[in-house]
Amino acid sequence: MKKTELFACPLLHYDVPFYSDIKEKFVKEIYTLRENTDHSMVISNRGGWQSPPVPPMQKTLRMIISDICTHMRQTMLNTGNEVYIQSLWYNINPKGSYNDLHDHPRSSMAGVFYANVPEGDCGNIVLLHPNQYQWSDYLLGATDRKEQSLYHEVEPVEGRFILFPSSVFHRVLANNTNDDRISFACNINIGFK
Repeated sequence: MKKTELFACPLLHYDVPFYSDIKEKFVKEIYTLRENTDHSMVISNRGGWQSPPVPPMQKTLRMIISDICTHMRQTMLNTGNEVYIQSLWYNINPKGSYNDLHDHPRSSMAGVFYANVPEGDCGNIVLLHPNQYQWSDYLLGATDRKEQSLYHEVEPVEGRFILFPSSVFHRVLANNTNDDRISFACNINIGFK
């Protein structure tokens, strides 16, 4: 029999080219926001701090978002479509903190930008296979080993933005280092201008 691959699930990433030049300032701004916020939001995070929704008012955040959106427009969107950041929040995850399994309803894509990535096992993001019914156990040669997996782990890289469909359930493993893993996550909609 001939095999036809169906229904790919995209996982995209983009490295912000100038991030190392603004990292120190950006991380400081995130810590300052935490100091001036009464409490942490508790949604999927267990331990750590999650900010309330953040408008892109800080110059460094605006620079990062602008670069990411420009790159998306140039490389992945059909003509006439635009990128809309629906919501954005910061995450500071110290040792032992993690995120439970969740998705991002009412948006097209979910994104994560890694602002500070400690050396070592600081917590990969784990994306679950969107089709929980696996046929690979029954069909010889139907899929290769990678396709048989029920999940895919992505190691964080500082200055990298990852993007995936918001309907894909995911979780973040515990930070096992002594330093904070810092990121922002966002919900993105794509539509006509």
